[in-house]
Amino acid sequence: VLQNPFVALIRCLLRIQTEDYSYNSVCGLLKCSMLPFTKDETDRFDIYISAMGIRGKSRYNKPFEYGRDAQEAEMVRERLMEMLSVMQRPFDTAKDITENIYDFLTAHGLYDVLREKADEFENSGQLVLSKEYDKIYESVMDLFDQIHELIGDDDIDVKEYLSIFEAGVSEIRIGTIPQSVDQVMVGDMQRTRLEPVRALFFLGVNDGIIPQRSISGGILSDAEKEFLRQSGMELSPGPKEKMYEQRLYLYHNMTKPSDLVVLSYSALDKDGKSLPPSYLINEVCSLFPDLKIRYCDEDSSETNAVSRNDARSCMARLMGRFMSDDMDTACRKNCYSRLRALAGAFREDSLVSELSGIAAYRYIPRMLSPDVTTALYDKKGSISRLELMASCPYAHFLKYGLLLSEKEEFGFERVDSGNIYHAVLEQVMSALYADGKRLEELDDEQLEAMVHETLQRVCEGYGWQILFNSKRNEHKIVRMERVLLRTLKGQRFRLSRGAFKPVFFERTFESNAAFLIRGKIDRVDLAEDDDRLYVKVVDYKSSSKQLEITRIGYGLSMQLPIYLSEASGLVARDNPDKKVLPAAMFYIPVKDPVLSGIKRGEEGKSLRREMRPKGMFLSDQAVLSLLDSELAPGVTSDVIHAALKNDGMLTGSSQSATPEQMQALIDHAGKMAGELLKDIQKGDIAVRPVCTGSTYDSCSYCPYSGICGFDPRIGGYEKTQLEPLELDDIVSMQEQSDGIH
Repeated sequence: VLQNPFVALIRCLLRIQTEDYSYNSVCGLLKCSMLPFTKDETDRFDIYISAMGIRGKSRYNKPFEYGRDAQEAEMVRERLMEMLSVMQRPFDTAKDITENIYDFLTAHGLYDVLREKADEFENSGQLVLSKEYDKIYESVMDLFDQIHELIGDDDIDVKEYLSIFEAGVSEIRIGTIPQSVDQVMVGDMQRTRLEPVRALFFLGVNDGIIPQRSISGGILSDAEKEFLRQSGMELSPGPKEKMYEQRLYLYHNMTKPSDLVVLSYSALDKDGKSLPPSYLINEVCSLFPDLKIRYCDEDSSETNAVSRNDARSCMARLMGRFMSDDMDTACRKNCYSRLRALAGAFREDSLVSELSGIAAYRYIPRMLSPDVTTALYDKKGSISRLELMASCPYAHFLKYGLLLSEKEEFGFERVDSGNIYHAVLEQVMSALYADGKRLEELDDEQLEAMVHETLQRVCEGYGWQILFNSKRNEHKIVRMERVLLRTLKGQRFRLSRGAFKPVFFERTFESNAAFLIRGKIDRVDLAEDDDRLYVKVVDYKSSSKQLEITRIGYGLSMQLPIYLSEASGLVARDNPDKKVLPAAMFYIPVKDPVLSGIKRGEEGKSLRREMRPKGMFLSDQAVLSLLDSELAPGVTSDVIHAALKNDGMLTGSSQSATPEQMQALIDHAGKMAGELLKDIQKGDIAVRPVCTGSTYDSCSYCPYSGICGFDPRIGGYEKTQLEPLELDDIVSMQEQSDGIH
């Protein structure tokens, strides 16, 4: 009865008062299906208050004016607050609270609502539910009468009233026929008070569960508690007393059954590790030496089907095995003979044919028709969209075709930090260069003041000032300021050591293809050497992002190569008399690294190396000098991931590429983007996730995993294993596509 929507409505009414209009209490009231709100209104209101973080009575008393769907949410808010006005009347006693609830129920015709639902259930043949809805109003009114008579004049708060109401409702029994001739009671060892029963099934009789392992700890030790107890102080039960209580509960429950006792325990946990049985198992075995422990294996249910339901389950399992490809001839014959034996119980039933169809099910990839593809997809997108297509076409279809997205929650997550980092870095750098200044010209004090001012301005305009709604979030601003300062000081150091200078910030581009690809490059740096212009692109990352050749090769990470290609094209158009060369592409980490095992006096050097950008640069000596003017033979750079041997050659750990390799990487990324565009236009929506060993799995953290139905046990579903690729592999692939080989 506690789960009945009518009872849930009353509980939510009270919880709204005790929890100050918490999300669960307000949404629980709306979703109980007893009030005049449609499901669409309720769902949209739920999404709105989740996204806006609306909590507390004071917030609900104010109009909803901001955010998407604010107008629709405001209409629901007005109706809801008008309904709840009855519950806002002052109260001092249990009688006052009861009358407020009763007036709310009568004002909104809850009795008639329950009668209508009871009739609906009766017409649909659900007689038990019809009986429950028919009697629940009368039962709750009887409970209110008892509260009114027994404690009506007592001073009581809403929280205590709620606990009394829930205790009373838990004792309500809506009688159905038969009521007590045959029944099954389910409960736990401590709370369930059994009357004498015929059979007792005792589940989970494992060590540490039966009896429950006591948890030690706390401020006082057991010896100190015993001393206080002997001094006459009343304390809560200690571990010893709790153990005695557990044994008493065991005794009470084990002595109730008259015909049968079944003790069951798990031999393995969910990870396959062994679990020891409770001491109770050994005790019972010693008392009754003739008892034998029966172990359940996978096939036991198939040989001991005692009902049609058992047989159905067995047939489903056996058919699944019979249709699988990993069964030898002997096992297949054995499985077939079992199926024939079980099928005899269903000769006049359609179950066999239904199960056969289910067992023979295989996933078959399908394509959208050209008309549907044109209607679903627009003619523009981003590189991240193409990367999702490479990761799994079906995920791309759900996100960009059906426009499905996760429910927006009010909070400050890692992605929000990244957004603020990007905004502050872009504004700081743009403001500097707009004023004709350079980052390397600022001292620490000037940089700190500029970052502080910019960060405050960005945070004030971000997410309805979410960062100022709690002390915890305000502390995040302090941490972000520290991270930003460390990042900008690192950039200042790298710019001072090299010849590359920033020229573009947040530069957008659009490709001239049938399918418009849009992008925004965080930063473009240029360096000039005689008649050559070298281009470097930078992308800020608050995660530990690295440039992985394998992921570029399969179209899973094309951002930097395409950015470098587009930036080089933009620079070439602006400088037709210069030879433009793509020189480097980097992810700049925006983080606050933790250093350990560092010698005193080397903290700055270690920090600079930890903050070096990750990516790729040309192995050309001129480019190395432009990136780090102090790089010399036998030295490891503090600016980029590069080190020179004593003979002046780059070490194998350096993140470098030859001009041919760099160009092949750029061309291959462009080629992959073109192929993925064609797949989108063809209507490819196959469930085809990919993985690259242990480094990447497109199903990990996928928000659509509950929709696609991917199951490797079902034929047709398969995760594509991508082979690792190196730079030379990319060169070979590009040469083959160009027809050289």
